[in-house]
Amino acid sequence: MLDQDTARALLTIADKAGARVALVGDRHQLPAVGRGGVLDLAARWARPEAVVSLDVVHRFTDPQYAALSVAMRTGVRVGEVFDALVPRGQVRLYPTEAECTQALADLAAASIAVGETGVLVMTDTRDQVTALNGAIRDRLVAAGHVDDRRGVVTARVSTLALVTG
Repeated sequence: MLDQDTARALLTIADKAGARVALVGDRHQLPAVGRGGVLDLAARWARPEAVVSLDVVHRFTDPQYAALSVAMRTGVRVGEVFDALVPRGQVRLYPTEAECTQALADLAAASIAVGETGVLVMTDTRDQVTALNGAIRDRLVAAGHVDDRRGVVTARVSTLALVTG
């Protein structure tokens, strides 16, 4: 995720040093935080023989999922991709927001309880975040992973407690 300003600085230094630069990445993934589009610009302005585009997926061993990942990446047949991911269990639908919150809390708390780091759960609103955080915390307290005897209550009435061992 190289932004335009950083790319310009890098290329200026490389030019002064006489170095060659290879820009590698996926132009269909999330752009840089700053002004993006560096790979698109590079592909457009580089000599055609200097541009290599990969068109085979090596990351996934399942050929069906590899094809779905390409379709997701390019935005082709979005509805078909979604419909194919549901029976594979890679997209889960819940009839109510409460059931979704409970399921996400179960998954997150179970992951945290076994020591996984970097567990990320996202929601749309602050109220959903508050409900989800509370549900995860309750599960971790019940499992003995959070010390509920000491904590701090925030202005949004969220309780922060210490995670044990």
